[in-house]
Amino acid sequence: MIRGLTIACLLILFSTSIAFSQDQAKPDLNNRGIAKIIEDDVVLAKSFKQGAVNTIAYLNQLEPELKGYASFSFEEKGNTAEKIYNLVRGRFHEESPQPISFTSPKGTIKFEYGLSETDSVWVRLAQYDVNNRLEAYSVYLSPEHLKQLLEQ
Repeated sequence: MIRGLTIACLLILFSTSIAFSQDQAKPDLNNRGIAKIIEDDVVLAKSFKQGAVNTIAYLNQLEPELKGYASFSFEEKGNTAEKIYNLVRGRFHEESPQPISFTSPKGTIKFEYGLSETDSVWVRLAQYDVNNRLEAYSVYLSPEHLKQLLEQ
């Protein structure tokens, strides 16, 4: 009886360890450069690169109580991230910077500029659907935040 119970326990332990080892996540070597902007233990925005695709995700301020994230991705072709960063950064010094827009089949991504209380220019990421209705937007990000998200 004790021998049968011992064998049963070993079988359970062995099958559990096999199941556990099958469920372990393997590192994805194509997933690189995760950058996060955190304030008060909340991730406001993050970016990462998987293969040749960059993704930027941000806490949607349209409905912040839901704590949902919106995101957009773009393929890295010829330093696309660097080109976007330089284009957006260049407008920080203008008196009334106009938004920079990128159109996709799902709608439009805009980098919209605004002024903080200290009169420094910040930018927010905004997504509009194909009918130009606002679907999501981020908190205002500083040039340093933008650099952190786009440099990987």
